Amino acid sequence: MPLKYWNNRISPIVVSLVGCSNSGKTTLLEKLIQSLKDKGYRVGTVKHHRGAFELDIPGKDTWRHAQAGADVVALATPGGLGIIRKLQQEPSLKDITDYMSGVDIVLVEGIKKGSQPKIEVVRSDISSAPVCSLEDLTAVVTDLPLTLDIPVFDLNKIEQVADFIEDRFLKQEMIPKPVERLTAEQLKRYHRNIKLPGVGQEGQIKLLNSSVLVVGAGGLGSPVSLYLAAAGIGRLGLADEDSVDLSNLQRQIVHATGDIGRSKVESARDKLTAINPDVQIEIYHQRITADNVDQILNSYDLVVDATDNLESRYLLNKACIEAKKPFIYGGVLSMVGQVMTILPGQGPCFRCIFREGPSEKAVKSTADVGILGAVAGTIGCLQSMEAIKCLLNRGNLLVGRILTMDGLSMSFQEVEICRDPECPDCGHLK
Repeated sequence: MPLKYWNNRISPIVVSLVGCSNSGKTTLLEKLIQSLKDKGYRVGTVKHHRGAFELDIPGKDTWRHAQAGADVVALATPGGLGIIRKLQQEPSLKDITDYMSGVDIVLVEGIKKGSQPKIEVVRSDISSAPVCSLEDLTAVVTDLPLTLDIPVFDLNKIEQVADFIEDRFLKQEMIPKPVERLTAEQLKRYHRNIKLPGVGQEGQIKLLNSSVLVVGAGGLGSPVSLYLAAAGIGRLGLADEDSVDLSNLQRQIVHATGDIGRSKVESARDKLTAINPDVQIEIYHQRITADNVDQILNSYDLVVDATDNLESRYLLNKACIEAKKPFIYGGVLSMVGQVMTILPGQGPCFRCIFREGPSEKAVKSTADVGILGAVAGTIGCLQSMEAIKCLLNRGNLLVGRILTMDGLSMSFQEVEICRDPECPDCGHLK
């Protein structure tokens, strides 16, 4: 299941669960959290409490820090971080959610004030009708047979409530709005792109309305995603099942030391968002497999191979051919790298060249023979250039040509390759 992180929200969507005391708001909230998490969303919660708040029980270290007069106290553990800040007045809901930028939605329990959407829980043994005016409510969840002018959901069918929240609020944010003209900020941000021959404002708008799936967020995926985001590709998908390791940082420049242990796609997402908030990002913390490849790549215009194994390349190559999606292959090892662009039906595919993979004993990895970070950087930059050219329909693509770089001799060699009519992946194409 992809983690859905759309529009790079600084402030997440906020929905309040309201109702009488003991109506079951907390129970509903618990079930909604699990349901929305199962759908792939990041969920935050806010509980309004009228009493005093203490970070820890009396006598504990953090309690003593606060009692001594510390204005801010943080409790850091391997599994979480809690921060308490002394305030002069009660914070607004906006003040609270400003601290929660890493989630898609915040479910609030017990705050009726404000313009945020509100869903009331009406339980028959507590009340017989909503206590809030219908004008202030978005929906009602109840065990009563109520007929109202707003959606009413059965208290025992929480999945329907979760679906409603997703359709009404989250999916609306997920649908990219086509860019029709550039804003003043975009004109300045993309000025160097716009000045390029054959690009102009029309070409930049085309990039902003394009989407690219980058499979792999490592040595190749780092430069690919960084340059695609900077160029203004409107929507980027990042797929990788791995987490950041110290050994990655020698070449995987989208990650930093502080990211060690984090999922690569989350780490990369944060850097890309910081570079260009125009870009919408969807992350997939999972391996691309035969079971999910079609579903994932179908919503993208182009796929970039930033993987490190033949199995994934064969899988992506075949899926892109079937879906008629451009596929930018890249591979690196030691001081050598390769790039090729595959346009289904217009030139050879990856399997035309590499019909059968080498034996397991013959396969070498960067862990075996090493890799110079700059080699991955160079090949990744070439891949991003090919992707942008393809999306703009500009220049000569590496179709039917495989470009090989030898970093040690600093030489490039281009080899022309023809389609194999007997290729099991693309031979059936006319």
